[in-house]
Parts: sequence; structure tokens; C-alpha cells
Amino acid sequence: VKDGLKEFRKLDLNEVDILLASYGRALHALSSEWPVLDGDELVTPSRAIFEASLLVAESRFEEITEGRLNRKSLDNETAMAVFVLSGWGIKEVRFDVLRKIALALALEWVSKSGNYPIKPGEVAFCPIKKHEYLSFDLLGENARKKGVYSSFVKYGNVLRLVLPEQKHPDRLENPLSDWDRLYGIIMGYRTKSFGGIEEYIARGKIVNLAVVGDLLKLWEKYADDEKLRQEARNIAFFLRQQVDKRW
Repeated sequence: VKDGLKEFRKLDLNEVDILLASYGRALHALSSEWPVLDGDELVTPSRAIFEASLLVAESRFEEITEGRLNRKSLDNETAMAVFVLSGWGIKEVRFDVLRKIALALALEWVSKSGNYPIKPGEVAFCPIKKHEYLSFDLLGENARKKGVYSSFVKYGNVLRLVLPEQKHPDRLENPLSDWDRLYGIIMGYRTKSFGGIEEYIARGKIVNLAVVGDLLKLWEKYADDEKLRQEARNIAFFLRQQVDKRW
């Protein structure tokens, strides 16, 4: 599978094609050496596919983040956000494609319309109607009026990343993922410039500032909007003074 990944990258295949091709490699290796044992345990086709998925995901993370982050170091929501951002920016993505990506990350998509805890093996989206996204201030009445708790919204067969201003303030103030913390930093900057960032950090919202800095670097690289990129550069300038790390 590792050798195959090098070949697949040269062919400029998309993420799903690489994933499926890697499954084929894993199953071919398994069938050609059948039966394959791990100690006393028989290696099943489903296990071969699962391990191929993890290998593909880890390899892709190293490429996307230039070795700065890996899959194991990130929570589920952040890991998926990195994949979506790097592949599609802040544009719409077909949900059936992302179901396959979730499989590669050993995750399952779940629908959550309000506040929710992050559970192992899950990544959540908030179901909305398309007109609600096109005019996000209509994003529902009541619980969704101020924004959504998840990092993704889904309408029809389309999913996309929530923008920082579309995230519910409660989730930014009580972050459950590093992606929440990234958006908390961004909204702090928008509110009070560098002082807003300092206040957010001082309130103890950031677990690992270096990780948030690396996510900010990805946001700057892949966000499809020059204003967002310039904003990210401004924030990065400030954060470089806060951590002993070069991005």
C-alpha cells in the first residue's frame, strides 16, 4: 500500500480514487499470501481495508501539513476539517464523497442540530436548508439563530465547512475541538484585533497554541478568499510572538 501511494500521487488521482486503489492493493496482497496471520489471529479482508484506510489518511495528513500534524494528534472534527479544507476550500462538497473520506479516517458522520458532545468515531454536521446557508442570518430560529455548534453544515447532498462567523459563540467560548479554537482565535481578532486574541488565550481556551498555529497556516493556504488569507497572515504575525515555533 505504501509503494502504491507513491505511484497514485504521480497520477494526480483524487482522494477517493486513491482510497479505493489502496483497498485493491491491500486485498491483492492479502489474497496472494492467504491465509495471513497476525500472531495467532487471522487477518480478515475488512481488517486489511481498515488498515489501508488509516495508512492512506496518515500519508495524506503528512502531505497536507508538510509533516507538522498527523492524524493521531488531531480530534475527529479537526481532522475532517483539515481534509475538507485542503481538498475543497470553503466550497460545497458532495456528501457521498465525504462519506468515503470519513471511512478512510475511521469516522462516521452524524446529524446534530444543536449542542452536542464529541464522541469517539463520530464527526457531526448540522442539517439545514439551502436558503438558510445562502442567507446565514436566517439560520434558523431559536437554537441556531446565533450560528451552529458543528464545524459542518449539510443541505441536500451537499456539505461544507462552517465559516468562523457562522459558528455558535457558545462553542467558541467552550471549545471541544482544535478547529473550534482556531475559529475562536479568528473571531477574537475580528472583535478586538490582537487584544481579542490575547483575551481568548488568557481565558485558557487554547490547549496547544502551536497546533492552532499550524491550522491557521492551512486556513491561510486553502481558504478561497484573499480577505481571509490576509486576516490569517495578520493573526499568524501575532501568534509567532507567542510560541517558540516557526511556521
